[in-house]
Amino acid sequence: MRRLGGPPGAGRARSGHGRPPPSRRTVGVNPSSSPIATDREPQEAVMLDEPQLLAALRRHWEYSGKDEDRAHEIYHENAVLEFPQSGERFEGVANFREWRRQYPAELAFHLRRISHRDDLVVTEYLISYDRAPWMFTVSIMELEGDRVAHERIYIMDGWEPAPWRAPWRAEARADPAPPPP
Repeated sequence: MRRLGGPPGAGRARSGHGRPPPSRRTVGVNPSSSPIATDREPQEAVMLDEPQLLAALRRHWEYSGKDEDRAHEIYHENAVLEFPQSGERFEGVANFREWRRQYPAELAFHLRRISHRDDLVVTEYLISYDRAPWMFTVSIMELEGDRVAHERIYIMDGWEPAPWRAPWRAEARADPAPPPP
């Protein structure tokens, strides 16, 4: 696991073929707020450090469903958004930002976990539509520099644990119970 503040590769053992194992971080969801800088030239590609990335992602989720211009600052203008479950693909942030502005339901989000490795971010969260029960969601984001270039979102219902697995199940839950939507 990469230590923040150290050079890339510091403190990591080398694995097969002389390459270091990929840097992998699972981060909490309580950073100081420091959004992606919006005063950079569009062609500048600077990789965000961990606190900047986490702050930008939190800002995205904070404003999603409320202020789509702010929520979409994390995307490249030519970003692609895909929903594999419906087969939909949206090319260009202007396209998916606009339909999100028109969304016909009130949305609520509850972040559970953000995992980050190099240029890949996986966010696990819950989404509620019009205060209905939470649905489990996974967003897989590929970064180019300091912006999201490609995102795939999976949304699904939860289910009750299978009774037959009880003898092997740990006492602790995988995640704490979420607040009401």
